[in-house]
Amino acid sequence: MMMMKVIKADKDTRALLAELSSTFKRNSVVGLARLPEPRADQKYRDVLRKVFNLAGSVEPVVMVELDNGDKMVYAFNIEADPKDGEHMEKAKVKVKGKLIKHSNENSEIIYYKEIIIDNAEYGFKDINKLAEEYEEAYSRAFSKRRSEIDPYYWLS
Repeated sequence: MMMMKVIKADKDTRALLAELSSTFKRNSVVGLARLPEPRADQKYRDVLRKVFNLAGSVEPVVMVELDNGDKMVYAFNIEADPKDGEHMEKAKVKVKGKLIKHSNENSEIIYYKEIIIDNAEYGFKDINKLAEEYEEAYSRAFSKRRSEIDPYYWLS
């Protein structure tokens, strides 16, 4: 049975977002997946925004596989902190993140410190930027081996 090493990072979730952006730019990315998985006629960023506006929270997950077999799971919890009567996208937002790394028989989970974003609308601008970077990485990965990972193959 594989053991998972737990690490509490000194960095906050902004550092994790920057690391995800950097990972998307690596030429070694060969597979990508994300949850919740959008339908063919939807954009991931739109699904996240709709779920957030319906529920006041959303938990995006991005899975990345590198050509050396390493796998990384970037998981975020985005939670609105609205005032009475405030629209969700105008509310402050708490964002927590973690990175799960699988390499050979080693696994570790790194928890990053929570950040507060002034409003969700501002946060979705960052999501749009990351979504563009994901699409570029997806195109490069498609030309190498496969364009996406079945998100459920990791669970088997």
